[in-house]
Amino acid sequence: PKRGRIGAEIGSAAWLPPTAKDAAGSAPARELLFINTESRDRREQLVIKRSCDDGATWTARAVLEPGGASYATLARLPDGRMGVLYERGTVSAIVFAVFDPATLGACPL
Repeated sequence: PKRGRIGAEIGSAAWLPPTAKDAAGSAPARELLFINTESRDRREQLVIKRSCDDGATWTARAVLEPGGASYATLARLPDGRMGVLYERGTVSAIVFAVFDPATLGACPL
């Protein structure tokens, strides 16, 4: 996964590698997932966002953790779902969650 600045947000981005059948520049080849907290002044509301255009826009989102959360990272699992590792609350727990990107809907072809 790539880590760094996307717009004004800091979080973790994961490139979803295309399969052999996905042509360069196709919708599946341009899909990105990004995770961060959406609160501007607190580490709360952990959200996964999806871009279908190499990060130019983020058109779909899902709340993974509505309360306190921080230091999240994404990794593709062998079955296509995403593994998410993050701190819940104020370092009260390290959590591993599984998220299915299909819940965000499909990127347009």
